[in-house]
Amino acid sequence: MKKIAFLSSFWIKIFAIVFMTLDHLGMYFAMQYPMNQTMIDLSNIFRIFGRLSLPLFIFLIAEGVRHTRSIGKYLLKLGIVGSVVSIVFILFTFTNLFPAATPIYRHGNIFIDLILTALTIYCIKHEDYRVKFLTLLPLAYSIVSFIVKGIETNSVIEIHWFPYFLNMQYDWVSIILGLGFYFSYKFADYFLDYLQERSGIDKSIWIENGSYRFVTNLFFVLVNVVVITAQFTFIYLWPNGVFWDAGIQLYAILSSALLLCYSGKRGYNAKWFQVGSYMYYPLHILIIAIIFIIQNGGL
Repeated sequence: MKKIAFLSSFWIKIFAIVFMTLDHLGMYFAMQYPMNQTMIDLSNIFRIFGRLSLPLFIFLIAEGVRHTRSIGKYLLKLGIVGSVVSIVFILFTFTNLFPAATPIYRHGNIFIDLILTALTIYCIKHEDYRVKFLTLLPLAYSIVSFIVKGIETNSVIEIHWFPYFLNMQYDWVSIILGLGFYFSYKFADYFLDYLQERSGIDKSIWIENGSYRFVTNLFFVLVNVVVITAQFTFIYLWPNGVFWDAGIQLYAILSSALLLCYSGKRGYNAKWFQVGSYMYYPLHILIIAIIFIIQNGGL
């Protein structure tokens, strides 16, 4: 079983970044070459791979909150990058530099998803029950974001008290995924306690032979499958009510293969990589946007 768990957090992050980049390149190809069938096909393939990125990033957030020594610094880094992304979205919209992507900007900043997921997990794991109760706040925010986008998508109404740059990208899906990944460790503990009681085999043996990691990873997979299936069900029942791409969203379940191989180890974590992984998102978005603008006669 130990042989299955060979991917550290470092490699999970690398896969998540690659899949995210492919997703955004796919959107770029679709906007830039709407009449080129070859590019449209390539765009669809890239966007299918892109579906795997959300569960992996949310998983990394859950792991990050479990292991961080300073939740304040952790949230501050996410907040700084998230603020930069929102500012860039606003600038592109009001300067009309990237008009074709305006609908994309208006349907969420993924860093708001990451921040609220981290806050939710931090609150739920806190020993003070008053802090645990605060878990309801990010959950409520995610539901409001979901409802507001649904109203704006299905009508000409624009809800000004909840501006688009405050929207989450995947709303309640992100938070439920994060909570599920966090509780997977507790689910694994309960399951091994049950096996210990039924078989008489000490729990420590399961831990030593890698069974605990394998069982925990199985719960990661179960959580991922259940939440992504629930998301797809929402899309099926309300196809025009959300911004999620109904045709390919279910492919996010394929990220389960990587979660199953998680080793529980951090892996490579040099300072330059930590900083680079935070800055990569706004930088690669900016590069793609500039290329799009230049190709369409801007700048």
